[in-house]
Amino acid sequence: MKAKVSRRSFIGGAVVAGAAVASAPVLGREKGGAAGKTWAGSVTAHAAALKAAYLAELERFAETLRPRFESGELRAFRSPGDDYNREKGREDYPQEKLERLLATHFGLEETGDKGEGGDAAAAYAILAASPRAEVTADEGWNHPIYHAANAVGWDVIALARARGWYTPGRDEEEDPIIAELCPDCGDYSWQHEENGCHGGDCNCLRGHTPHVAGWLS
Repeated sequence: MKAKVSRRSFIGGAVVAGAAVASAPVLGREKGGAAGKTWAGSVTAHAAALKAAYLAELERFAETLRPRFESGELRAFRSPGDDYNREKGREDYPQEKLERLLATHFGLEETGDKGEGGDAAAAYAILAASPRAEVTADEGWNHPIYHAANAVGWDVIALARARGWYTPGRDEEEDPIIAELCPDCGDYSWQHEENGCHGGDCNCLRGHTPHVAGWLS
């Protein structure tokens, strides 16, 4: 029940924020066939309002998860191995748990027999507002709810790190906004320990790139 109320709060916040840009250009009002300009102006103005509403709700809900980050229950993936449970599989990973919580809260639950459907409108609203939408894109997913859940999950993890709710270990996956490929071995830099790479059987000696605080940059 709380999740439904919270989603309404998020949508309502977006509507209220949108009222602040009610003076933005409206399609068809400009003369001389300038619909393209009015569309671009409307998208820019309303996207800013949606993002503001999203970030406000993200911070509010993330605060309720703070004890679970501080206890170590929730965090990003670790490599190799992480917390894989043979019976539960990936469902037991802390980051998978987090994404399920956020999917429920933001209306990104799977629907259908094979989990191949969901609320596309809710997903696209998240993707329009999330700072990590583009860097978490994956062509292997068949529905936007999975892309959106991944993006919002990383937004919350970055927020938890920036607020100091937990400190990521050297073997924990880096924020996708700042993750880079190692020029020596071609693997992601978060897979490097102090003495070198543990992402494969390479001889790369490049040290681990430290996590950077700051969840919106």
